[in-house]
Amino acid sequence: MNRNDISIKLLGLCTMIILLSCNVEIPRNLTLEIESDAEQKKIDIQSSDIKPVRIRDDGKLYTVEITLNEKNHKILEEITRANLGKKMVLKSNAEVLYEGTILAPLQGGYLGLICSSKDEAEAITKKMGRRAVYYSTKPTVKDLQDAKAYTEPAKDPWLQRAMDADLDGEYEKAEEYARKAIEVTPGNPMPHNILGAIYHRQGKNDLALQEVLAGERLSSKEDLQRFPGTYLGIGDIFAELKEYDKAIEYYRKVLSSHQGNLLAHEGLAKVYENMHRTDIAIEQYRILEKSESKYFQKQGVEGIKRLKGSPSEK
Repeated sequence: MNRNDISIKLLGLCTMIILLSCNVEIPRNLTLEIESDAEQKKIDIQSSDIKPVRIRDDGKLYTVEITLNEKNHKILEEITRANLGKKMVLKSNAEVLYEGTILAPLQGGYLGLICSSKDEAEAITKKMGRRAVYYSTKPTVKDLQDAKAYTEPAKDPWLQRAMDADLDGEYEKAEEYARKAIEVTPGNPMPHNILGAIYHRQGKNDLALQEVLAGERLSSKEDLQRFPGTYLGIGDIFAELKEYDKAIEYYRKVLSSHQGNLLAHEGLAKVYENMHRTDIAIEQYRILEKSESKYFQKQGVEGIKRLKGSPSEK
């Protein structure tokens, strides 16, 4: 083989490496900068601390959902709570991904970047070196019919005001309006469930539990079976309060009328993992792994990998 042949082979090899590199995900670190009155605050976030990125399509807007590992939760909430109304800039390797204003404390390590188009959302995830998992909250015709039937008794303005304030992060107003809705329609479970959700988002889980249990008591058996959200919400709150047996009870209630509900299986998997009941947790993660949803598949794979080799406890 002469020198020219070697040069050609090397050139071909380099070209192949470049082409392969173009298709490889290289997750980047993030920097969150907040322009405070005193000085600029900065939080550096390692790519390994970022959970799978999701893009939510609600029919009007696309939201890039970024959730950080638990070690980032406290500092993120503290710094944003202390700088409400200040400008926030999210960067990836010094490149600006997103600019906005801090309207509410960022809790649970969650950042929701609201975009006006799918292209904008995809551009953000591309700059992060990530492939996002899509999911849609756009209602189907049946969803709209079900929602209409469920909310028909709640024809008062207070409930709508509560939901609007909740979406805007104005939790005190949202709580006030939800309580007004309860006064106006005391026998309606919806205001209790909305108020419970508002409390839950703020981490006020004891108050949240009181309201969602009141919503359950006021709901008919048919509605509870038809709409799994009530039982799911109660299960999630019990899980966060570490009342695991109660959480399991409510997740099982969901599955009794909605077999294969992946949110319920995910809740059970996490609860059994926290209880160190490894074998049962893996069973639940396997259900997620075999689902058609890429998000739940990934949750299942990661859960099994995490628990593999752990001592079993039945």
